[in-house]
Amino acid sequence: MFFDYVRVYKKNPTEVKSSVANSVKVYPNPSNSVVIVSLDDAGVVDGKISIFSLAGICVAKFSCQETKTTLDTKNLIPGFYFIDIPTKQGKIIKEFTKNR
Repeated sequence: MFFDYVRVYKKNPTEVKSSVANSVKVYPNPSNSVVIVSLDDAGVVDGKISIFSLAGICVAKFSCQETKTTLDTKNLIPGFYFIDIPTKQGKIIKEFTKNR
């Protein structure tokens, strides 16, 4: 028995359609003290947004009940961070830079 051609596909269950992911805006980037997350078409599940460091450590959590949420980043040290936004369509990850 031999196999001529085998394809293996892995579908990520948390994958979000690019149109929904593109509708989420994070600004200003880079940021000094606040980051605004605008969620046009994506509804946040559980009303929570988290910020993670590059090491994967959750450094802040915020409540989100509106389509535009302001995240206070004054207490973060300068560096690169990821914003984890759980939506009805799946998880969206956006990145931003924190300046001094």
